[in-house]
Amino acid sequence: MSYSPDFQGHLPHLLGNSKVGTKNMAVEGYKALMQRDPKLTSGPLGILRNTYLADCLAQWVQTQDLSEVKRLAFISAKAKRMGRQYAPGGGLAYGFYSAFEVLLSDHEEIIHWYAWHVLPGIHGSKGRVPNYLQPNKSEFHSFNCRLALLGEFDWLDERSDKALEDGVKLGAGKSYRFDFLFFKALVAGDKNAMEENIQALLEGRVAYTRNNESTFGLQNKLVSSWGFMLAKIAYRHGYELDIDSPWLPKEWLPVKPTDNYSCGIDFIDDFELFTPFYENDRFYSNGIEMSPRASSAEQLSFREWVESAQYLYP
Repeated sequence: MSYSPDFQGHLPHLLGNSKVGTKNMAVEGYKALMQRDPKLTSGPLGILRNTYLADCLAQWVQTQDLSEVKRLAFISAKAKRMGRQYAPGGGLAYGFYSAFEVLLSDHEEIIHWYAWHVLPGIHGSKGRVPNYLQPNKSEFHSFNCRLALLGEFDWLDERSDKALEDGVKLGAGKSYRFDFLFFKALVAGDKNAMEENIQALLEGRVAYTRNNESTFGLQNKLVSSWGFMLAKIAYRHGYELDIDSPWLPKEWLPVKPTDNYSCGIDFIDDFELFTPFYENDRFYSNGIEMSPRASSAEQLSFREWVESAQYLYP
């Protein structure tokens, strides 16, 4: 039997992770911590990020209401973004997987914020080359995804060549080769090659391996998260790919922001996306200065931005 999504079988898992009671407890927990110790608010915000992502995916299964799906994806992404206020480095633990709900939302400003929030992925240990510069590390791949999203094609091309020459020795094995070949195709504007390499992520053992990476527990039986994110990047650069797979909802790919992104939770609705970080973080001496700026603000080049981060080595 072919490997395919299981919408109805996965729905109870999504509904179990999006209960109203869980959301309400997280909201009350956030408010209490804002009074007692605001630095701990990333906990309830993480719960809200998870519950709204589950709600978003359940909505797709149940109603396929794309506007509501995008609204819920935005709320999930914004809750995650708010959790970075006191820890700009984000524990150095998250990679590009967090861009799933960001890209699904089609909200331009939050996409811009995430693209420029580089601190979690560029830190290095003292005396060692940072992981984002080592082709065999997941941070290298994550950074390439960011370059692709931003259209930093010269840097992307150079780094993709390096990864392919190195043999792409990442944890998920040779399947990551398709991502780097996609990056090369994106740089070259080769639509057919983009389609071929994304299609490779949607079939058989490769699809099973990449869909079931540990960060995709809510998405893994519904959609190819990597296939979606790469295809969405292509669409954002004007390439309307022709890919036919049950793992990739075609309705999600066109870039069409919705009219309503409101949440109904006052502290989320009222939070300004480009609020500077409150603290530098223990990993960076200039974390506050590395707060992403609105797209309308004066910017350094992206390479200058990345190179301006000042590491600390705790």
